[in-house]
Amino acid sequence: MKKTFIKELLHRRIPQIIGSYFIASTSMILFLDWLKVNYAFPKEYITLALFGAVSILPSVVIVAYFHGAPGKDEWTKIERIGIPINIIFIFSVLVIGYKGNWWFSQDEYTSISRGELNAHNNIFIPYFDCRNEIINVAKGFVPLLLEEHGENGNPEDYLITQFTSNEKIEIYEKLIRKAKTTFHPEYNIYSHEDIVRSYEETAQIPPDFKTFPSTMETHTVEAELREKILEPFSGSLTDTLYNIVSQIDKNENSNHFFLLINAFKMKPSIGGNEIFSGCDFTNKSVTDIKRNNQNNEIDRTNTISSGFRGENSKNIDELVSDYIELIKSLLEEYNKPQIKAYIQSVQDDKVFIKMTENNLLLTNTEMTLYRAYKYQNKESIQDRIKHIEEFNECCSNNSENDECKQSKKFYEWSNDEYNDLLNESHGYFKGDGTHNIGLDKTVLIEEVYDSIAVGKIITNVSSCYKIIPGDVIEMGN
Repeated sequence: MKKTFIKELLHRRIPQIIGSYFIASTSMILFLDWLKVNYAFPKEYITLALFGAVSILPSVVIVAYFHGAPGKDEWTKIERIGIPINIIFIFSVLVIGYKGNWWFSQDEYTSISRGELNAHNNIFIPYFDCRNEIINVAKGFVPLLLEEHGENGNPEDYLITQFTSNEKIEIYEKLIRKAKTTFHPEYNIYSHEDIVRSYEETAQIPPDFKTFPSTMETHTVEAELREKILEPFSGSLTDTLYNIVSQIDKNENSNHFFLLINAFKMKPSIGGNEIFSGCDFTNKSVTDIKRNNQNNEIDRTNTISSGFRGENSKNIDELVSDYIELIKSLLEEYNKPQIKAYIQSVQDDKVFIKMTENNLLLTNTEMTLYRAYKYQNKESIQDRIKHIEEFNECCSNNSENDECKQSKKFYEWSNDEYNDLLNESHGYFKGDGTHNIGLDKTVLIEEVYDSIAVGKIITNVSSCYKIIPGDVIEMGN
């Protein structure tokens, strides 16, 4: 009887038909998988194809059994009932699965525009003056300024003075007016008066920005004095600044650019410049805003960067124009999409670069390098300690290196910074976001492939600032 049944199956060619169906279905699914790998074909269609191939199998078996044998066969009752039921079952599962998101997986996040969240772009310019301490610090920079401009004057012959009260008012009002003219309506401009008003509305004492130390001080004094200067700010000016910002705009998705300007006059002029100034800036950029579709919470990426820029101006009119251009360049640098990539490996003066998705580099373009350290991140802080140790080891064999000389005058890469990291009094233990440190190198992109580019270091090749995997490379300015 068993032999008779097998003989009957062979007579009706069921094994051959099922085998052919299996080969055809497998070939179709493998082809769809190839499309997914090579052409980003949605993987959900492969799942649907697999479901269809398996679920239609009962109909294939019925048709094979009743119509596989040679000769013409009539449609039986089993076929007229079984095949429609099978098709209705498949259609029902497909509809239910579609409504229940069985087949097409719902994205975990949905991107949200900043406009949907009523987020703003804000520029804060609450301070234009000059701390008395800056005057003393600036005197030490006169020899460097003379050297920079190729002049041979005696530093003792140069007089550094503050602006008069009327000059400060005139320059500040002109700067605020010019900023509003240039950046509104894309950016809201807030002055010292706006901040004072916001504090008074909540019966609070407004901040005294003249007590805020500049990088010119904190990066040129001894560690003990630096700690004393920053003590009223719990070691972090950034946190203090964003407490002030929250008085104006409490929206967590808003972008903020905050700058404090210390300026003074120089007589006689150096390089034709009568005005010298320093701008401490802090920028918060909110990007990649999205909603979690599981819990409806808003997720975002906050990048907080701070830095210092010096400006040389010929006169008062040029000072205002110089700062408008500076604000433009900083906003472009920090808030617009940048062409960035990451160092994968280094061999002598050659660097191998891993490009990010949709961020292709171009041959024969120049890129600058920087390293990003994360605040309150143990691994990042340990990396910084290690990098300073390696820098000092290099300097021990290259004492005449300009970078090594600078490390004795400034805070970054100095022994003071190293000691602050070891005793956990460094700003990295208290701040938020990331701190970018330039590596003073330029890389020329020579070759670009699908995901890797090859570049050559063309400036500062033998520097003690060593390039390491993970360093960031971006389009130079």
